[in-house]
Amino acid sequence: MRWWHRLRESWPLWGLVAFWLIFPLALIWTATKTDLRCERQAARPLCTLETFHDLRASTQITFPPGELLGAEVEESADSDGNTTYRLVLLLERGPLPFSPTFTGGYAEKQANAEAVRQFVANRAQPSLFITQDQRLTNYLIAAGLVAFLVIAVVVIFRN
Repeated sequence: MRWWHRLRESWPLWGLVAFWLIFPLALIWTATKTDLRCERQAARPLCTLETFHDLRASTQITFPPGELLGAEVEESADSDGNTTYRLVLLLERGPLPFSPTFTGGYAEKQANAEAVRQFVANRAQPSLFITQDQRLTNYLIAAGLVAFLVIAVVVIFRN
């Protein structure tokens, strides 16, 4: 009975518990893996940008390889001066973000941009495949937050 009274008296704790549960769920919800696959020598030359979501339907954008003009790395800085990046494909119809989110890892994004530029420049290159997988990072952060929550709740209600 003692734990029930403590539970009822600690209603502010439930706001923290809600945050520590909702934030990890949001991380899992936004976890994505994005692939760009271009085939020039197929029966129907095609580039496919596909974003896989574990909890939602995947999205797919297709365009002819000739529409791909290049790629660049876009930067975003927050008020603290932290910089994050994302790869943007340059198409005839306008820029197409490879990923909707900005993340760390400039070197990987720059290498992917260079691979796209080489594919565009070398018409003899039959195919291109690049990928960006953010799922593991999101899952590890979410697991750490949930583990912290469980430990905190056990310590609080054990006393």
